[in-house]
Amino acid sequence: MTTNPAPPAVYLDLDAIEARVLAATPGPWRASIGTIRGVDGVHEQVVTDSSDGFDVVAMTGRMDEHPRSTLDAEFIARSRDDVPAMVAEIKRLRAALAEDEPHHIIEFLPDGWVTLQHPLACRPTLAACPVNELVMELDGSPVPPGRYECEVNDLGDRLLILDRVDVPEATDG
Repeated sequence: MTTNPAPPAVYLDLDAIEARVLAATPGPWRASIGTIRGVDGVHEQVVTDSSDGFDVVAMTGRMDEHPRSTLDAEFIARSRDDVPAMVAEIKRLRAALAEDEPHHIIEFLPDGWVTLQHPLACRPTLAACPVNELVMELDGSPVPPGRYECEVNDLGDRLLILDRVDVPEATDG
């Protein structure tokens, strides 16, 4: 049995999506059946009301040739409201996650390795993350093994190790 690999994580550029929404024909859009001058047959189309009747936003196909054209037209028409609603929800969820995950988390492992967990707000620009750059310059662990919040100082030239976020293991003694 073969399994499909998980799709790669995709970061959505919500500002670009919003710009496309604002540039598109204003709504509301609705699915409609009709004929268009110069085009043969009856077509499914997406239209919006205008001062002189309606404007065609999209045509999905001739009804007698494309069995899904009605569903396609409905999907396109609803996207005018669905896409802005999804963008707003994603922004709300990202903001909620950012509140729960405000800092970078650095983990100093007993064997000398270091791992860094970035907050969600940092993920679109990981390559330019100043915390990441300073972690790469570390020479040894300045603190006992464990997980700590960390950030860059105001000058951007030093890594600040903040509160420990895990519970140290009890030692015998």
